[in-house]
Amino acid sequence: LETEGYDLGGSVPESPEALFELIQKRGKTLGQWAIGSYEQFLQEAEPEFIPAATYANWFKKALSEKRQKETIELWGPIPGKQMVAEHDGLPHLAVSRIQLGNVVIMPQPTVGGGGEDEGEVKTIHGTDQAAPHFYLGAYLWAQHGFDADAIIHLGTHGSLEFTYGKSACLSRDCWPDILIGEVPHIYPYIINNVGEALVAKRRSYGVTVSHLTPPFTESGLYGDLSMLHEKLHVFETETDPLLKRETRKTITRMVRELDLAKDVDLPEDTGAERPLTDEEIVKIDRLIHEMHSKTITDGLHVLGRPYSDQQIASTAMLMLGEPSYETLLEVTGHADNEELQEWRHNLARPLVEGVLAGEITAEHFFPETELAALRLAREKAEEPETTGPMGGAMARVDGENKREAVATVDKRNDSANDAIKRAKDAGLPHSVLCGCSTCTAWVKENPKLAKAALEAETPAKATRTDSQTTSTHQHVDRADDKHGDHDHRDHEHGDHEHGDHDHRDHDHPHEHSHAHDGHAHAGHIHETPVDLNTFWGANARSRPKINGDEEFKLAFLQVLDDIQQYADGLRNSPKLELDRIAVALSGGYVPPSSGGDALFNPQAVPTGRNLYSINAEHTPSEEAWRVGKLLAGQIVARHKAQTGQWPKQVAFTLWGSEFIRGKGTTLAEIMYLIGVRPVRNSRGTVYDVELIPAEELGRPRIDVLVQTSGQFRDAGASRIALLDTAITMVAELPDESIPNFVRDGTAATEQELKKLGFAPKEARELSTARIFGSAANQSYGTGIMGMVEKGDTWEDESQIANRYMRNMGGIYRDEKTWGTFKEGLLGAAMQGTEVVVQPRSSNTWGPLSLDHVYEFMGGMTASIRNKTGNDPVGYFSDLRTRGRPQSTTAVAAIREDARTTLWNPKYLRGMQNEGPGAAADLTETVRNMYGWNVMQPSAIDEEMWDETYRVFVDDKHQLAMREYFEEKNPYALQDMTSVMLETARKGYWAPSEEVLQKLAQLHAELVAKFGAACSYETCGNRKLQEFLNAKLVAPGSEIAADVLDAYAASLAAVLESAQPMPEVEGIELEEKTEVVENEQPAIQPVQTMALAGCIVLLVVGTLLVGGRRTKKSNHLGGV
Repeated sequence: LETEGYDLGGSVPESPEALFELIQKRGKTLGQWAIGSYEQFLQEAEPEFIPAATYANWFKKALSEKRQKETIELWGPIPGKQMVAEHDGLPHLAVSRIQLGNVVIMPQPTVGGGGEDEGEVKTIHGTDQAAPHFYLGAYLWAQHGFDADAIIHLGTHGSLEFTYGKSACLSRDCWPDILIGEVPHIYPYIINNVGEALVAKRRSYGVTVSHLTPPFTESGLYGDLSMLHEKLHVFETETDPLLKRETRKTITRMVRELDLAKDVDLPEDTGAERPLTDEEIVKIDRLIHEMHSKTITDGLHVLGRPYSDQQIASTAMLMLGEPSYETLLEVTGHADNEELQEWRHNLARPLVEGVLAGEITAEHFFPETELAALRLAREKAEEPETTGPMGGAMARVDGENKREAVATVDKRNDSANDAIKRAKDAGLPHSVLCGCSTCTAWVKENPKLAKAALEAETPAKATRTDSQTTSTHQHVDRADDKHGDHDHRDHEHGDHEHGDHDHRDHDHPHEHSHAHDGHAHAGHIHETPVDLNTFWGANARSRPKINGDEEFKLAFLQVLDDIQQYADGLRNSPKLELDRIAVALSGGYVPPSSGGDALFNPQAVPTGRNLYSINAEHTPSEEAWRVGKLLAGQIVARHKAQTGQWPKQVAFTLWGSEFIRGKGTTLAEIMYLIGVRPVRNSRGTVYDVELIPAEELGRPRIDVLVQTSGQFRDAGASRIALLDTAITMVAELPDESIPNFVRDGTAATEQELKKLGFAPKEARELSTARIFGSAANQSYGTGIMGMVEKGDTWEDESQIANRYMRNMGGIYRDEKTWGTFKEGLLGAAMQGTEVVVQPRSSNTWGPLSLDHVYEFMGGMTASIRNKTGNDPVGYFSDLRTRGRPQSTTAVAAIREDARTTLWNPKYLRGMQNEGPGAAADLTETVRNMYGWNVMQPSAIDEEMWDETYRVFVDDKHQLAMREYFEEKNPYALQDMTSVMLETARKGYWAPSEEVLQKLAQLHAELVAKFGAACSYETCGNRKLQEFLNAKLVAPGSEIAADVLDAYAASLAAVLESAQPMPEVEGIELEEKTEVVENEQPAIQPVQTMALAGCIVLLVVGTLLVGGRRTKKSNHLGGV
């Protein structure tokens, strides 16, 4: 901003560390329990003191009489009871802010708590009540006191857009409208979280400026996992019976010690007395290979900070996706070698590095004339059908992509017209200009003319719209002629965890190996390479050339160009992110972009663009329908294989971001399970459903239960109505040749409702309700996360389940019942649920790293267990890898997340290179593990806590973890130790007394040395404090007396008031008040004519490690 000419008063901090220190001191938000911290804040943080009379005047102007009354009834007379002080003898609101000239940095105030008390349950995802005075006062001061010309919310995401009001077409009585007012709103947003970005756009008029996710890399193996990998390969190749038997024993022992049996759902006695079978060893081998190549993030992304060259290369390699890897397998002669699927990344890595270093080019693979012909053929194929201002190409673009296509069509028209002109000038015949059927032959006969025609061309970087590269579905579609509308028999046999049919290469990597058959296939290099580095390396000019048809050659050429295009997009993004923020501040145009992480949707890169959604009316798309059937078939087949029975009812979660990224794949799963399919018109609109005949379906119609997030409710209302129509239609079917579990579930729900006292007519009408969520215009989340994390507010998991049932019991089906609540209906509708399914299409989060997963999937699971007594099996519908959709169990996904991130030294080293936010993210992951433990105790075993303790407290990997936390963020380690102690206090983990005392001592030493973090875990949970204090003074404790004293003093400093807090008397709104001017320095106008003056940077992430925790600074998921 300073380089753009904004006046920052000449007081910009010299470094990020200095800025962080400044925010830590003066930009805090505080919990209600931190009385001492609040006193210190008033004395040292230089807050803005807003006279109550001034605030009252703003309050009256901004709020209708209705909203004024609601606010005062809930939060008391102005200025309220929180963040208030007596200043110069008058009541004031205290607003945390750091003013740097015409720029102010403010932490976004907290909305609510999350305790057991009904008034404490509100979360960052919305509330059905008025905003507190201190929250409202901060925004009104930004509007009227500071007179801001723009507001930038930094950090995905905040609470403003989730405050109370209508979901769309907001009015002056909706809190987002009140809070943002008429101030332009700019919102840098992570590309992956498009669902919540749309809420920010729709409900707070935000102009989003997309930014990158963290860079990506492969997980790799470490420690004993690496050793096990070696033993597995020894076992596979060993021929001596005795040595093979001993190797089997070693593998069995290591599987037991590493607690791997649950990862692949092996029997409970695995590794005890019985050695692993060959089949079980194959499963472990597959697990290890998958773990080795799993995608993880490499540190964090800092807005405007470039990736390193290595990070660009690794991310670009992973962006290539499954179809590109298959092309490379063909090029190197390994298309049929299923065993070599595991090293597909190794196949691509040296190629990517060579292309980015300029050492490998297309000329190394194709003769000069052939390359010219291929480029001309592709140029012609991409040429718009007309040369008008929009071009005929628009007719080939799906509706939801037209906005992005408009921004590129003119550029493509110009490029195509220039190419045609050069071709004419070079003497190319008319047949080449109008069609490419003879272009290859002509170019071979006229190489000089062809070269002249294209010599000014750079390698084409195909601009493909999202509709042409529907990433997740690409590979599946190619095989759809064979595996389209197949019945359940396609899924019944074998282990389909990783997909079936054309995905069998990943299911059975040891069955069909043709690596060394010596035959060249169509489209292969003449010779099978042995050394990939030699093949892709310095001897490029001597390589055999590419054989195959033109389509195959173009595919390989596209891989080469994609590598460069992806790398360029990643390299250019950081600067674009900052530049486009400046453009938005000046009222300029921010071009549009689809969303999703770079691996899932490469078209979202470069960033610095305004995110948009899809056309909900076109969902599920044709591709999503096919993928949804595949995933649903995998889930029910696996359940049947394990239990011998078809599942009677399956629960699903509908999230806005997953809906957009997957183009309705979860909708397709639901439809296919109940036995209907979408009906489309000529424009692609899905306007109805039709029954799949019983003979074609070939299995029971399976009942469903659906929970919707607020984001999906708002974005996909028509899809909710369509699903409700489908469910009702199936529930009313007459007898068929197959069971109808939807009809059976409807009858059971009706009977349960009658038992609860519903009238027969109402019970019948409500018995087909299957879609539930938070009540309309209220919360966007479940409202249980705060309660879960405040472990002293509940004693039994049933309390959380009841809260979930109350908060998520809103009915969604038609206008009459939309968002209404009927006590007991959700419980009646879930009584047959055996399976819970969660969609997953992002490479940036896992079930542990994103709290919304345990909130929604876990909340549903806990409620079903509480209601029925049965613990449902969880599955993820995993779309992360383009071309390889698969279903995985929740337990396996949770454990994979822990092994590849939380316990992985490679991941931890990446986080250690970052600032305090990375340390906070590690603590957040541990906190979410506790959340899962509460929601589904069977999903988190004690060994997971033992390993977490070994990694972070015992420093198993010798990464100097304590030193790292003390340097970067000691408060994060305070919170982590608090979470681990709370897990033990609640009975989910039973470590030794020695471990508990070591945890307590570490926590106390950190508090004594750095002061208390004063999160709820550290300062607010009194039961935990008592538990912790007991460990500190128990026999065997080794804590020094002076450290114990310092610990007690640090807690007292923040929890106890040094002197009685003065009573601040509120003012009655009815009284006529005079406006009291703020005693603040006059704000000088900006010295450059083109720029607006005053900017509020509302920091909505966890920049304040010493203050009250809000949300993660780099929110990677989205619901």
